[in-house]
Amino acid sequence: MLGALSRLPSWELDRTEEDVRGWPLRDGAGNLLGTVDELIVDTDTQYVSQVVLSDGRKFPAHDVFIGDGMVTLGSESRSAPSGARAEQRGETMARPVAAPVPRAPVQPPLPRAPTPPPVATAPRAVRTAEILPTRRIDEDELIIPIVDEELEVGKRVVEHGGVRIHAHTTEKPVEKTVRLRDERVTVERRPTDRALSMAEAEARFRDGSFEMKALSEVPIVGKRAHVVEEILITKNITERTEKIRETLRHTDAEVTELPRKQQSSDRKH
Repeated sequence: MLGALSRLPSWELDRTEEDVRGWPLRDGAGNLLGTVDELIVDTDTQYVSQVVLSDGRKFPAHDVFIGDGMVTLGSESRSAPSGARAEQRGETMARPVAAPVPRAPVQPPLPRAPTPPPVATAPRAVRTAEILPTRRIDEDELIIPIVDEELEVGKRVVEHGGVRIHAHTTEKPVEKTVRLRDERVTVERRPTDRALSMAEAEARFRDGSFEMKALSEVPIVGKRAHVVEEILITKNITERTEKIRETLRHTDAEVTELPRKQQSSDRKH
């Protein structure tokens, strides 16, 4: 039966450093294929049979070789002899590890009828899976990986200066002169001698009241706001070229032929 390792709670990797989930997967030419997201375990054969990338693509585990922080997809295992293939392929081998015997829950003693002894059941075994290393030595073959580092340059945005403007209100006293008008009422009696007719006399001899009001001007203070200046903030975008200098590592392999041992033709008599 096949199952994802993350969904098998009774399975785990025997060597945690060989858990390739989250590692980049590259092909034999060094091209990035994706990131390993899941390992598919064959619980019948106790091997990891497939590796699953984050985009859903699956690759046979025996075609995957583990390197320093990454895994490589190769075809060496397809041409390897059947005896050496199990040693080279990147399958995960499961090893059973006995789990502790579960304890019975602690309960207060209750009177119970005598019951037959329970049938002993084997505790569930916690199985571990092991991904075999890439470098394997047998009697006939030795695999030595040649590793190249590639320079990958990304970009991220950081703050690089700027302008902050703080607006605050200030006050200042001002003065302005304004002309105001005041009225004043005065009463003046002037002697006169003018004859009135009977009709005018009857009209004048009536009671009444007369008034004249004096007016004065007072200042009325008001305020009016208007914009006298504007501050414009703009951001200009420019591009620049920066040269990145880094040191990349490469595995060099020097092949030296070992000298043959000469067999002496001299015999001792």
